[in-house]
Amino acid sequence: MRQTNSTIFEGNLGQEPELQYTPGGQAFCRMSLGNSDDYKNGDGELIKRTQWATIITWDKLAEACAEYLKKGSAALAQGKLEQRRWQDDEGNNRSVLRIKAFFVRFLDKKNGDDEMPAEEVGEIKENTETPAEDDIPF
Repeated sequence: MRQTNSTIFEGNLGQEPELQYTPGGQAFCRMSLGNSDDYKNGDGELIKRTQWATIITWDKLAEACAEYLKKGSAALAQGKLEQRRWQDDEGNNRSVLRIKAFFVRFLDKKNGDDEMPAEEVGEIKENTETPAEDDIPF
C-alpha cells in the first residue's frame, strides 16, 4: 500500500534564504519559516508560541526563492517531510527533520522595481532526480 508524505507550512522567513550549489552544480536554497499561534494558559495569560520549519528547495525554485524572498517575507511551502541523518566529526549520530518543498507561494505583495514574479513562479517544480548522497553538503 502506498503511503502519503505531504505537508504545507505557511509563515515568515526568520533569516535571509541561503542559496548554495552542490559540487555537481545543482542549486539548492535553505530557508527557515516560522509561524505563531496564540493561546491562553490556565491563568488566562496570552502565550505566543512560534514553530519553525527548515525548508529546502532545488534548482530554479531555489534560485527564485533566493532572489525574491528575504528575512520577514511571507511564504507558503508545500512538499514532503524528509529526515537527513549523518555522523558529525566526533562520531555522534545527528539528524534533522525538514520540508523538501516542490512548491513555494510568495505571499508578499510588492510595488515598484522589486515587483514579485507572476504566480507561475510558485509553480516551478523541483527536479525529480535526487542528488547523490555525497553531493549534498549538509
